[in-house]
Amino acid sequence: MFQSFRHHHPRQYPAPGNETTHYQIFRERFTDVVTNNLQTSPTFTVGINKFSDWAPYELEVLRSNRPPSSTARTKLIAMHSFGTQQTSSSSKRTNAPTSTTSTTFDYTTRVSALNSSTHIIGPLRDQGQCGSCYGFAIIALFEAQYAFHYGLPVNMSDQQIVDCSTHDYGCIGGYFDTSFDYVKSYDWYIDSNLTYPYKGVASTCSAKKSGGYSIGNLIYRHLTQGNASAMQDTLVNYSPLWMSLFETNAANKIMTTFQSYTDDIFQASGCTTSANNNNHAMVIVDSWGDEWGENSYVRIARGVNMCNVESDAFLTAKPAS
Repeated sequence: MFQSFRHHHPRQYPAPGNETTHYQIFRERFTDVVTNNLQTSPTFTVGINKFSDWAPYELEVLRSNRPPSSTARTKLIAMHSFGTQQTSSSSKRTNAPTSTTSTTFDYTTRVSALNSSTHIIGPLRDQGQCGSCYGFAIIALFEAQYAFHYGLPVNMSDQQIVDCSTHDYGCIGGYFDTSFDYVKSYDWYIDSNLTYPYKGVASTCSAKKSGGYSIGNLIYRHLTQGNASAMQDTLVNYSPLWMSLFETNAANKIMTTFQSYTDDIFQASGCTTSANNNNHAMVIVDSWGDEWGENSYVRIARGVNMCNVESDAFLTAKPAS
């Protein structure tokens, strides 16, 4: 089975001659998959995927998003809160439902009100073995804003954030606010992924400010921590959100289980202090490629701050003129 797995997911191991170690890891993950899926009433299923032979230190790279410090968070809320710098009326979706109590709202199928062929959610990505999720996430927000306001499909450069946002850490993590501030300092310009493609490693900044996209002045807001209703209202009436998971002391076992996720509503004991509620979920797109989860998406329990998903959420929008 392991050889079949390696044939389907070929890669060079970090250290020569340690195939035996990764085989043992694979066996442990396989046992975990069987155990989880044989539970009496599992709320989600897991399976073998490209992460099934990754060592813990390799998996750690994938969760290297860095939430802002409490000091930085206080500063950014004061500077960018909608309470002090209001969004323009065009930031609110004119085609949004009139009620936020609707049972479903799905950005994966939504298109721009200006162009029905332009999807709000851009192309799916795979960050590889680089801890660049922070960059992928903020680029996805900028692409959504571009689709909202211009009705045009875009493919912006994730690599530009990895290479050029000097207050982030390349392939070992980064922050929302520093990535945002970099783009602001670069005159709100992002190169195209075609001219500045993703490499999966941090390199010297090669941004050219040509052949890309001028996204226009934006502001951002950090939503109230743990407020699922605010997140729901924002998603329905404004835009997708930048969110982080597992930013505090979630056990490695839980994260490993998450990286084996295949479908249904993810919730894990030990990853929340609230009662489970598997009837409500939000859909999150990750940057691990379309072979992970539900074609790169995961449904995660809503309203219980599952694995801190409701602790650090950011919205971008156009300011009032």
